[in-house]
Amino acid sequence: MIIGFWFLVLLSACAASVEPTPQLPPAPTVVPFTPFGGLPAQGQIITLGYLLVRESGALLVGSASFAAAQPQALGNPVDAIWCGDPAMLHITGALSGSDPVRSAIVIARGTLSEPGAYGPSGIYRRQLRDAMLTVIVPEETSVANLQDNTGYYEGRVVRVNGGIVTRDTSAVLVDRLGSGGVPQPAARQVKLRWTADDTALLAQLNSAPGGKVRFGQVQIEGYWHNGTLIALAIRPVSP
Repeated sequence: MIIGFWFLVLLSACAASVEPTPQLPPAPTVVPFTPFGGLPAQGQIITLGYLLVRESGALLVGSASFAAAQPQALGNPVDAIWCGDPAMLHITGALSGSDPVRSAIVIARGTLSEPGAYGPSGIYRRQLRDAMLTVIVPEETSVANLQDNTGYYEGRVVRVNGGIVTRDTSAVLVDRLGSGGVPQPAARQVKLRWTADDTALLAQLNSAPGGKVRFGQVQIEGYWHNGTLIALAIRPVSP
């Protein structure tokens, strides 16, 4: 019965709110991009991802883990894009962090080389040539704002705090998480798509009875698309 309850929490529709919603200004033009997982095998691209810069070179990934001491790439390594020597890259904006790893969310423009063997020991299948990387600073917002202004946030990069409730690859983000990981009455929630192989994050989340559901307070950087928050990074937050 407990597992059944959690499954309903993950799949339930977002609760209605009677609280007034602040009016947002007209949405500025959003740079169109191809999601990381939908890129062609080669050719000209504009995409959004997390840039991880080490002394050995720069790597563009669809999502990154920030739950351990240093940022780590998530997802299938064959999907990562090697960007080469950081000193040779054109990067507009400032990277975060310090050595050995600096990072930023970027809009990446350039040409994907034909599939091959790139980077250290040729471990990456894709490489971005003539890369132009623009650092994107996420907009601070809330679960309620995302839900109430879905058109405004479409395609925009955001930073949101809330409580994650996840089982396997299904997840939601709620604005008020009660004890035991149960959303509080009238809590607002949005669907969340994330990379469930973030073992460092999972290790820091709480487990509900039965162990299949995990929950906790987090900060998410990602983008809003078709009523779903697509996570680029999830950081655990101390309660």
